[in-house]
Amino acid sequence: MKRTRVAVAGTLAMVAVAVVGLALLSANSSDEAGSSTRRRPADVPVVVGLEPEDVSQFVIEEGSARARLVRQNGVWQPGPGTSAEAAALADERETDLFPLRAYRGLRSDTSRAEFGLAAPELVVRVTARRGGELTVAVGALSFTKEGFYAQRQGDERLYLLTRRAVDGLRSILRGQVVEEPRPAREAETLARAEQLTDPEFVTNPWLGQIEEEVGK
Repeated sequence: MKRTRVAVAGTLAMVAVAVVGLALLSANSSDEAGSSTRRRPADVPVVVGLEPEDVSQFVIEEGSARARLVRQNGVWQPGPGTSAEAAALADERETDLFPLRAYRGLRSDTSRAEFGLAAPELVVRVTARRGGELTVAVGALSFTKEGFYAQRQGDERLYLLTRRAVDGLRSILRGQVVEEPRPAREAETLARAEQLTDPEFVTNPWLGQIEEEVGK
């Protein structure tokens, strides 16, 4: 009788272990299935990967016009020939510019005339606090009129910057707010995606058109 009870207890223990194992296996399978179907957030191309406090100064050039902003004690100060209004706008727009993100980055022949990078409309030179300079050329308005072509010196990729980012650069350069009208489609998409304030979950609504344009 004693042996029978021991055998029954052993059998029940084995059944319990098997049930727990099956439950764990089922849970893991569900997690794997869920992760495989879950969409990953889109990567956000970074043109200048510096926070404001990592920048010692930056210069914006447009033809003969030039603005130089210097970072001192956590705020932007105007350099020689640069207005106080430009410095105030740099403080307002710094989160749009540092880090400077694009909504698309891709391999392409950046010398193509339609990109406007051979004679860029704007040139931005950023000096890092730890040394080194990054130069970004901003070219023509894209064919969809929803962004600007850009290229970082030494980088073969073509970037597309939002109109907001480029408006910010022009505002600082001119010392007054520049807000070019945006197509309704762009404004609606930016508001929905929160493209500049939540870059980890950025969407790229122009991806298909851009790929078609550059033949990728």
